[in-house]
Formats: sequence, C-alpha cells, structure tokens
Amino acid sequence: MKLRIKGNSIRLRVGRSEVETLGRMGHVEDGIAFGLIPAETLRYRLQSSDRDEIHAIFDNGCITVHVPHTIVSEWVGSDEVGLKGSQEVEDGDELKILIEKDFECLNREGERDESDNFPNPKSTAAC
Repeated sequence: MKLRIKGNSIRLRVGRSEVETLGRMGHVEDGIAFGLIPAETLRYRLQSSDRDEIHAIFDNGCITVHVPHTIVSEWVGSDEVGLKGSQEVEDGDELKILIEKDFECLNREGERDESDNFPNPKSTAAC
C-alpha cells in the first residue's frame, strides 16, 4: 500500500493482494520506520467499518481510513478504481481522502516491482 500526503489530502493506493486482504480480513496495514523503536514508526491502515462514510483518524502514530463495509464489499469485486471521501477538520478546513487501486505504469522505466498492481485499463496488447 502506498501513502501520499499533501496538505489536507491523503491518498492510499492499494495493490491486488491488499484489496483481496481488505475484502477477506476487513483491514490492511503498512508503515514506515523512522528509528529503532516501534514508537518511531508511522502506521497507516485501511479498515472496513460500521461507519456511514469514509473517514480518517490519527491516533497513537497510526492513520486509519475507515470505509463502510458495504462500500468495501462492492469495491473489492468491481472494476471501480477509486473511492472518495472528505471530512471537516479544524478551522472549517476539509481533509480530502482518496483510495485507489494501484495500476501498472504505462511507462515501465527502471526496475520497479509491479507484480501486485492491477492491469492498467489504458494499456494495449502491444505493450
């Protein structure tokens, strides 16, 4: 799972196995270590939940994006690429949330492992 944060927006890009795990287990999680102890690790988690809408929280070093069970069930088995949500935050601002299936790149430069990515719908048989 890839995490991108810019300003008041967060985007999670999930591979095929992660989407399958989300559908089967109800959550998928990853993280990045900044030091030698667990408290220096930023965790990020995609969680199927009873919430009525897509919503994110930050607690104890973990960003958790909650997605309603019904939306997860439909999304996992569909060709739908992304899910969008937003929530009000301090000072009347808004946090934008985007969750996307991760596609293979059309320009295959370098040696990036894309074996878990979804086939890109814009690719052709000639690629």
